[in-house]
Amino acid sequence: MEAVEYFIANVMPGLKDKHPEIHFNIYGSQLPKKLIDLANDTVNMQGYVEVIDQVYNENKIFIAPLQSGAGIKGKVLGALAYGIPTILSPVAAEGIGLRDGVETLIAKTPDQWIEAIEKLHYDPALWLNISKAGQEYVNTFYSFSAGEKLMAEALENVDIFI
Repeated sequence: MEAVEYFIANVMPGLKDKHPEIHFNIYGSQLPKKLIDLANDTVNMQGYVEVIDQVYNENKIFIAPLQSGAGIKGKVLGALAYGIPTILSPVAAEGIGLRDGVETLIAKTPDQWIEAIEKLHYDPALWLNISKAGQEYVNTFYSFSAGEKLMAEALENVDIFI
C-alpha cells in the first residue's frame, strides 16, 4: 500500500499536469478505505478482478513502485510473461536480473517515473521492444521449461539422473 500511496502523492500530480489523459488503475482484492479515498479523475480503484487477463488486456503499462520487500516479485514476472512493458522501482526489479532500458524501465524519482511513462506510452517502437525483450527474458529464465532444465542440472550434480 505504501508504494501506491507514494506513487499517487508524488508521481500522479506531475503526470496529470502534463498528460491528463493517462490514468493509473489499481487492482487488488479488499482495497483499504484509505487507498480508495485517494481515487480521483486520473486514479482509478479497480479492485478485485476474477480473470487476470482483463488487467493485461485493458492496460498498456505495468507499474510497480515498491518501496520495500525482498525476493522475486511474481506480479512483475506475470506482466512480463504476458508481454506488458513494465516500469519498476529498484526494489521491484531486484532479484530478477532485468536490465533498465532493455527488458524494463527502472525509475527512482517522480521525474524519472514520469519520463519512463511518457516514453512507453507515446513511443510504440520502444513499447514493442520492451514488451518482446521482457517476454523473452521470462521465457528464458523463469518458464516451466527453464525450471525443468535447472532441476535436471541440479539432480545430475548429485548423481541423480532423470
